[in-house]
Amino acid sequence: MQLRLGGNRDNIGPVLTGLLSALFYQLGFVLFLFLVPLQVLFERKGERPFLVASIAAWTAITLVRLFELRRMEALAGLGALSGIDIAVPAVFLFGLWVMNSRHPQLPSTLYRLLLSMLVCVVVLVPGALVLLSHEGARGLVTEQFRMVYDSIVSAGGGVAVITFEEFLSMSGNFLASSFAFMYLVVLSSNWVLGKVIGSGAERALALRALVRFQVPLQLTWPALFSWAGMLFSLLLPLGPLRFVVWNAGLTALLLYGVQGIAIIRHGFEKRNLSRGARTLFVGAMVLSLMIPGFNILVLIGVPLLGISELWINYHRFEGAEQP
Repeated sequence: MQLRLGGNRDNIGPVLTGLLSALFYQLGFVLFLFLVPLQVLFERKGERPFLVASIAAWTAITLVRLFELRRMEALAGLGALSGIDIAVPAVFLFGLWVMNSRHPQLPSTLYRLLLSMLVCVVVLVPGALVLLSHEGARGLVTEQFRMVYDSIVSAGGGVAVITFEEFLSMSGNFLASSFAFMYLVVLSSNWVLGKVIGSGAERALALRALVRFQVPLQLTWPALFSWAGMLFSLLLPLGPLRFVVWNAGLTALLLYGVQGIAIIRHGFEKRNLSRGARTLFVGAMVLSLMIPGFNILVLIGVPLLGISELWINYHRFEGAEQP
């Protein structure tokens, strides 16, 4: 497929969509929705305009980030830092392409998500290690965390609950333990939201497809091992393995959480619950997420409901295809 960006009026709309996506990426409050315009374009116009828009978005983001970096003072790790800044949007755009590609050899939706997450890990982890090996770049990253820490302390009336070194260590461990999981959350949520917005008359069908979601049996043991690893990491030092099991375990919680939601939705339909009753139930769950103690019950209980389908037959569209 040839993509000619110049001299083709058909490319004007996709290029503008790509620039909108790049603008979202630069604006903090909509940063995590920057893939939505591209997905909407794919739903309405197809793959070729989507590819043109993706190239335009990545080019615009890259130029802006390089310009911002060159405005800074000389840094020993500038090359590594610019490489990460270029690679992050690239792996998201690649993942969205994988989710939408009609290539016959690409696996099902769920495996496309996991494949995209694996590519993210392979690309970004070595880049992050190279970045942290440069003193100048490491100092810049530390300074960014210092700004966040100072803002939190200021919001708390100037009283520091923990030292900056403790905050830096906790933040680093949190990011390393969940970055692949967060990539999957952002990619999948942008993909679903873009499909819902862009599909028009098929919106209801897209939502009803949730009821058929089921985690493949092959992923059961990896999920159980990753959850066991998460528990062991709370008691024993696992070294770098800790980051692997936490990313895998959080991903498994998300997948079985979606399956748990599918079971709940199936229960709604089976019992013909009114829209008001469904809204009340969903509202109660959302409220529970804001209450300490109850939020843990929801975040663990819903995935447990999902994995319980291994032993309990909920008669949920038997014979439906795996995602």
